[in-house]
Amino acid sequence: MVTKTTSTAADETARAATLFSVSPSGETDISVSPSGETHVSVSSSGETHVSVSPSGETDISVSPSGETHVSVSPSGETDISVSPSSKTLILEPCAGGWALIDRARVTEALTAVFDPAHYGSAAHALRDGRGQAFKVMGSFGTAALRHYRRGGMTGALWQDRYTFMGIERTRCFRELRLLNLMLAHGLPVPAPLAARFVRSGLSYRADILTAWLPGANPLSAHVQSASAADFSAIGQMLARFHGARIFTQAVWHADLNAHNILLTDNGPALIDFDRCKLRAPRAAWQQANLARLLRSLTKLGFAARKDFASELMPALLGAYQLQMVQTR
Repeated sequence: MVTKTTSTAADETARAATLFSVSPSGETDISVSPSGETHVSVSSSGETHVSVSPSGETDISVSPSGETHVSVSPSGETDISVSPSSKTLILEPCAGGWALIDRARVTEALTAVFDPAHYGSAAHALRDGRGQAFKVMGSFGTAALRHYRRGGMTGALWQDRYTFMGIERTRCFRELRLLNLMLAHGLPVPAPLAARFVRSGLSYRADILTAWLPGANPLSAHVQSASAADFSAIGQMLARFHGARIFTQAVWHADLNAHNILLTDNGPALIDFDRCKLRAPRAAWQQANLARLLRSLTKLGFAARKDFASELMPALLGAYQLQMVQTR
């Protein structure tokens, strides 16, 4: 049975086709099965497959033939992957694993792309909670190169190793693909350049390379200088993620803190989307996300400012609420 779609759904399908480099000649079909699952397909010949299960999780996966599958469920969690046939991000084998890379922008050999030593004096260590990030310069311009490491008690045991559960479930590929998807929807995030994982038995290590945002400086570096105008812009920016409609889903950031909010030449932006997901818009998780940011601001000393409660937070929350109303 084929169901009618709203203009919004049609727009989302069109944007998805562009993102995954789907042929415009391909047909898109939206159907609902007797069990209640919805299927929207985009094959390598131009059709898109999106399935929405009643369980609530959204999953975008790739078949060996290059087809892209997106499943969205009512509970709202999303896993994303991009077809190997994508003209933007292509899959390349590397020693012990695989890389996903934008060859239109990155010309270096894979052995060099993820090695900070390759960039010599053009590589600069960045402040990072786990000490594994660099600002580098190459054929792609300026970028951030990050090695994945665990934090907390788990990090003390596993350090930079993660359990391998398949190519499509590696953290670096998920993050790169989510960045690609968000960028295609106009959200302020760094452009995805490359990601790589290398297996070792049942585990893997991973790295990711993303474009550097001009004038980028973390909010955490502006404890005393950030203005109410900055906080207002941040509130509006966060609402764009919480109010996004990517396959009807919004963006949940797993670690929303002042280090991951950047003040750039083009306004505030978000970085570090490891473990982040697309979720069905719900006030509960959106408010929890904002509460997490408030804890970060308090911990870093923003709350000690006299204008924090009277100007800064009201500016952020006011702009956030106004933008959320406008996106509904």
